[in-house]
Amino acid sequence: MRPTAVGKRDYLFFGAEEAGERNAVIYTLIANCRMHGIEPLEYLKDVLTRLPSMTNQQVQELTPLKWKESRNNAAAQAA
Repeated sequence: MRPTAVGKRDYLFFGAEEAGERNAVIYTLIANCRMHGIEPLEYLKDVLTRLPSMTNQQVQELTPLKWKESRNNAAAQAA
């Protein structure tokens, strides 16, 4: 909550409406990662490297919760 409160004044000056929308998407992804106990940097690095080679139908697999489930399943199969 604190990072959002600290930046409220700064968020008024993104320069463009699209920049504010992109920032909201990133904040939402990071908040979802934290909510599900995922390291945001690890998640974003993996998703951004896999995203260019995926189809529109496969993108749903990249939500933080489904991403975590697939990681857990892969770890369970490896063990």
